[in-house]
Parts: sequence; C-alpha cells; structure tokens
Amino acid sequence: MRGASFCHRFMIESITHFARQRGAHVELEQAIWLGRSYGYTDAFIQRGDLRIAVEAELSARRVGNDVRKALTLHATHLLIVTPTARMARECERELARYSMPAAGPKALVCTLGMALHRLSSLFRSSRMPVPLTPSTLDHS
Repeated sequence: MRGASFCHRFMIESITHFARQRGAHVELEQAIWLGRSYGYTDAFIQRGDLRIAVEAELSARRVGNDVRKALTLHATHLLIVTPTARMARECERELARYSMPAAGPKALVCTLGMALHRLSSLFRSSRMPVPLTPSTLDHS
C-alpha cells in the first residue's frame, strides 16, 4: 500500500476499520511468498473461520495476481474492492479468466459500500470460537 493513491488507501482503511470494530484480526500488507518473489495483499482479515484476502483495485490488470495471493494464503474469500461499479464489472470479467479450485476462495468483487455490506453478512454467518471462561470449562 506504500505510495498508494488516496482512493486506494481510503478503501482499505474503511474495510479494515469496519473489520476491527467487529472483532476481526487485520494484517496490512501481508507478505506472501509467490515462488520467485514476495507479493503483498493489501489486507488480510481473520475472524472465526473466515480468512479474507482484501485487494483494492483501480484497474483490472492485477486481478490474476490477487487470485494467486488469495490461494497462497488459503483464504476463504478474496474481496476485491473497486471505486466504481464499472471497474467492478471489468475486474469480474478478468476474474472469469482464472479457474478457482472448488475448495479455493470465494471471490467477491464490488464497490466499497457493497463490500462493507458483504463483510457484515460474512461476519454474521461465521463461526466464532467460544472463549474459555470458568462457565465453559468442564469441571468433571
């Protein structure tokens, strides 16, 4: 994200703030070994059984790289956030060129507002670990 445009930073900061407010662990610029060099995902969100690779895109040219990073991270979801619906459609067309394994991440491509809505839905449906408290421990 270093040197990223205001729009790019705004999208990532909005997503990560939203996720942190809901108890998610967020790592910015998660380093990923891609075989010959390191790649970096804009953000990696973990909450319960969710592992979400987040990429903010201003063009569709890096979508293939986003897919590789999400697969390498064993993400449950790849969230590609775009500034406009038109750019989201372009990214979806580019994404269609790549085959995702059945067990691979579910790709979500949308504008920031829809991304926040989809994250909210994902968080509501995710399984959160039960915290260990004296009342949850078995006293047999």
